[in-house]
Order: sequence, then C-alpha cells, then structure tokens
Amino acid sequence: MASSQSLQLQNDAEKESRNKIGTVVEAYDAVIQANNVLEQKYRAEEAVLLKRLHEVQAELREYKQKREVKIEPEKQDFFRYYSVGKPYFKDKNLNHPPDNEDTKIMKQYHMYDFSNVMTVSGWTVGDKTRLLTVLLDLSKDIVRKKIQRELTKLERLIVKSKAETCKIASLKRELFYLKNRTLEDLDLETEQEFDWEEVAFKLNRRHSSREYKAIWDLFFHPKVNKSAWSHEEHQELQRLAAENKMQDWESIAKALNTGRTGYQCFVYFRTNVSHAACGRKWTQAEMNYLQRVIDLYKEENYIPWGKVAASIENRTKIQCYNKYMRMIEGRKGRFLMEEDAVILNFVNVYGTDFRKMSSFLVGRSAVQLRVRYNLLQKLHVSATWSVHDDKKLLQIMANQDSRTNFSTATKHFPGKDRQNIRSRAPARRAAPGARRTHLQPREGHRGSAP
Repeated sequence: MASSQSLQLQNDAEKESRNKIGTVVEAYDAVIQANNVLEQKYRAEEAVLLKRLHEVQAELREYKQKREVKIEPEKQDFFRYYSVGKPYFKDKNLNHPPDNEDTKIMKQYHMYDFSNVMTVSGWTVGDKTRLLTVLLDLSKDIVRKKIQRELTKLERLIVKSKAETCKIASLKRELFYLKNRTLEDLDLETEQEFDWEEVAFKLNRRHSSREYKAIWDLFFHPKVNKSAWSHEEHQELQRLAAENKMQDWESIAKALNTGRTGYQCFVYFRTNVSHAACGRKWTQAEMNYLQRVIDLYKEENYIPWGKVAASIENRTKIQCYNKYMRMIEGRKGRFLMEEDAVILNFVNVYGTDFRKMSSFLVGRSAVQLRVRYNLLQKLHVSATWSVHDDKKLLQIMANQDSRTNFSTATKHFPGKDRQNIRSRAPARRAAPGARRTHLQPREGHRGSAP
C-alpha cells in the first residue's frame, strides 16, 4: 500500500516537471520567433538605410566634383593657446568652474570682463584682395541672374515691339560684357546681402562670416565714400558729433550725407578731431588711475596696453605707454660717469637693447637710456677728416653697386656718424675745379676704380 502511494507521488512529480519543461520550451520558442520577426524587420530597415546612404554619398561626390572642392586629409588636433586661457582651471571638456565672488560682483554691476575678449587675425593685403575677388564673382552671379530673368521674361512674349527687341539686344550685350566689369561698375544696392558663410568657406575661414560682412558694409562697399575728407566734412562732422554728444555714429553719418559710414565717422573723429581731449596734460588723478589699471592687468612683466587704453577715456595706448615709462623713472637728472660707462659697454656687448639695459641701471627707463646714448654718440663724433679718410670715402662710394648708403659706411670710420659721412661725400664730389684723382670715379661710371 505504501509503495503504491510513493510510486503515485513519483509519477505526479515527473508529470509536473515535464509540464514545466514544456511551458519553458514554449516560452523560448515564442521569444525566438519574436526575435526572428524583429531581425527581419531591422534587416529590411537596414537595407533601406544603406541604400539611402549610398545615394547620399553619390550625390555628395557629384556635388564636390561640380564645385571642384579639394578634399584635404583630416587634420590632427594640435595645441591651441586659447584652450588654456582664462579661466585657467578647466576640466577635460574645457568647462570652467562656477563663478567666484569677484565675478559675481562684476556681473551684478554690469562690468565688462576684458579677459574674455578673444584676439582676431589681422587683415593683410592678401586677405582684402582675396575677399574682393570672391565678392566680385558673387556680384557678377547676382547681376547675371537678374539680367537672365529680364531676358527670359521678354523672350517669352509672342509679339515683341521695337523697344522690346532693342531691350533684348541690350541685355544680351550687357550679359556678354559682364565679365569685364568691376565692383564699382556693377552698381550693387547698399542693402545687398551675400552668403557670408559661403564667403568664409571659400576663404578658408581665416576670418569669421561676421568679420567679412562688417568690413564689406563699413568700408569695401562700392557706394561707401573712401575719398579724402574735405574741410567742409570736417567742420560738419565736428558740429554733428557735438550735437549728438559723440553718440550714435550711424545717425551722425546719415546726417552728414556724404556717403560715409558710422565707422568711418567715428575713426576720423577720434583720429583727427578730438586731439584737444587726447593731447591735454595728464592730471594727478589720471596718473593714479593709470597706475591702478596697469596693476590690474599686469601679469609679471607683460602689460596689455590695448586693454589699459580701453579703460582710460581719451587716451591712446602710445600715450599710456609713454606716460608709464616716465612714471617709473626712479632716477632723474644728470647721468653719472659710471652710468655712461655702463651704457657704452652694454652697447658694445649686447647692442642697443635699451629695455634690457634698464635692468642693469635700476631707476633709469629705456627712454632715458636711449636719449643718453644718442647724446654720447654725438659727443664722440669727430668732425676732422684726414686725406686718408677722404680717399677711403671716395673708394667706398665708388665701389657701391646700388644706391648710395651712408649707414653702411660708418663701420669704416670709427668716431663718425652717418650725417658726417653724408655731408662730407658730396662736398668732395662737388668741389668746383677740383682735379680728379685716380680714386675718384669717372662721370657715369658705377664700377670699381682702376
């Protein structure tokens, strides 16, 4: 009886185990079928995407061939100085830490942070020439499309009048001679806009699109007046600037009505009109403020004079530099004999590097040392000329193959400067009735003396 019950329990357990295994197998089969369906679906989508990718790549190759774009090899990343610029502490993604108390105060009082101003590449003659070449091509395309639209509109007319026929001939002639026209001849509208991103791309992005647009609108546009300023313009600009309190230069340029831009008016006013404000004597308050600004921007021995001048009203960076050089002069008055000896010995060893020389003479500025050296040079110049010196000078002048250079001749005459040699040479050549020596060259002869 007991054995039959145990056998029955064993059979029930095996049956239950087989049922569980069957359930798991069915679940696995369902999952595999679902995976197969998804795989087929994804493979179909992959085939569609690959087909579209090949089409896009073919279109891109065709576009590059049409535009004749040279595909350059991928450039390797290299170190750039602005990657470690202010703020100095950054993470690997160049993200800087939160603002400190000083930065929060500057933002609260709307103070401008000059440390965030990025330097830009200067405009060379080549940059300007290439920009004008690209803009000329784009301008011709704009005018060509405009002419072609008018020409197409007239040619669609079934019945053409005599005036319309003449107009068609005139447009075709204008279209033929378009290649010989200049920017000034194209007569572009002042509001004409170009695709400045395309311009920057064609010029290898040496400057940004905004820089190209700015220099075109402010100066290079053919309708911008680039001639010399007249006296009437000078007087009128001075009056308009005073009325507008030296603000809103675009309105001042519009009121001037001579084809000038606001930028031109501003630059001319600051350069030629406001000399009275820039040339006044420095006050003690200005000197104290200059010292505080320099202490703010100075980093070791480097002083950014552009930022210093931007922080001081009506002063140029040259004025700020010269005034600071005068302010740091620790010693004034006569030079001692020991100082003169240091100056002359330094020039013999290192040359005329007066900034480096100032480190040997504490308290003397580079300006003082330069003036003193020039004075010492004049004191050591000898005005006496011997017969041997005259013959040597004639020989040197005769052997020069190019234009007379008196500066190179000074090394042959110790104790004499360029002015002495220049004043002596024509005196020997122009002496009336003087007998020509064998050292003096014949008239019209530039070669060596016999």
